[in-house]
Amino acid sequence: MQNIEKNGAEKPRESNPRLRHCTLVDHPESKLTKFVVGSQYYDVTRDGDRTTFLRFKSLLDGHYTVEEIAQISNVKLDDVRQIVSQFEQHGLLQSRQGEDEVRYDEFKRQIEETSLMWRRQIGLHPLFGGLTEKTYGREIFVGLLIETYHYVRLLPQRICGVANQNEDSPLSRALANYAIEEADHHEALGEALAQLPRIGSRVSCSHPAAGTLSLLNNFTAIGIRNPFSLLTCLALVEARESEVAEAARSFRTLASEFDLEDVAEPFVRHMEMDVSMGHSDLLEGVHPDTYNLPLALAHEVVNDLHNTKHAFDIFHDSVINYYSDISNYIPRHRVDYFAL
Repeated sequence: MQNIEKNGAEKPRESNPRLRHCTLVDHPESKLTKFVVGSQYYDVTRDGDRTTFLRFKSLLDGHYTVEEIAQISNVKLDDVRQIVSQFEQHGLLQSRQGEDEVRYDEFKRQIEETSLMWRRQIGLHPLFGGLTEKTYGREIFVGLLIETYHYVRLLPQRICGVANQNEDSPLSRALANYAIEEADHHEALGEALAQLPRIGSRVSCSHPAAGTLSLLNNFTAIGIRNPFSLLTCLALVEARESEVAEAARSFRTLASEFDLEDVAEPFVRHMEMDVSMGHSDLLEGVHPDTYNLPLALAHEVVNDLHNTKHAFDIFHDSVINYYSDISNYIPRHRVDYFAL
């Protein structure tokens, strides 16, 4: 492996190497793979074939010794040791040792870097590439707008329910304020969608696709178990001020490809409004920066964040699956007893 440019820890990791969580941006034609870890980027040049490299990477999960990795991946033991050594030198391997607590300001910093990486990964979903390349048509973009409307409409209700179950605290107030501020944002989106022929006012009484319900249920389940984790997951999905201009430009460009600029514009304004309301800073003020967060809680929150990132993958999968089927009702109907 070559061209790993970042410097990292020097002390040895545990005998079973375990990669830090990363996003892979693969370039098969150039033998280059970019590892994205938080806000850091590492360029790795593959000496062997792509399949062997990806299989090798999948074994760096802490369950295998270097000898077992060599045997399973069919990579020479000396090569495995060299690769692992390079990953270690550049800080790509996890250090599983530490205190039982983490300072809140350090927690926020790490979560912010990771959220940046995972928001970008959400944006790499094939839905957006397919719309850009026109592999997917206008009906898929309309489906994305409809399901986003349902998400914006229903999420505040779910959050309000969680907030009402908790005693008054900075955390419960932060959740309640978020729900209140978001409560009517769906109205402008629904009015925009009502302009579309064959949809009209029916969108307000339509039913979300299964992926949208799954995403909402994910937030609800997290909130019932751990309201602080819910707040952190909400912070994950909110755009940052530095991201808004590019996100708005990309979304407007997509909308123009399908002659839907007027319909899509309220969705852009909603994103801009959320940033102006401070929704990207939801973790501020919940705890003092010097507060020591239990490490077990930090682990739980990070796992919930990761699951939420994948819940958005399912959300986008569902848009493609439902709205690409020409036999489906658009907008989706609620199925009641009389339908049986």
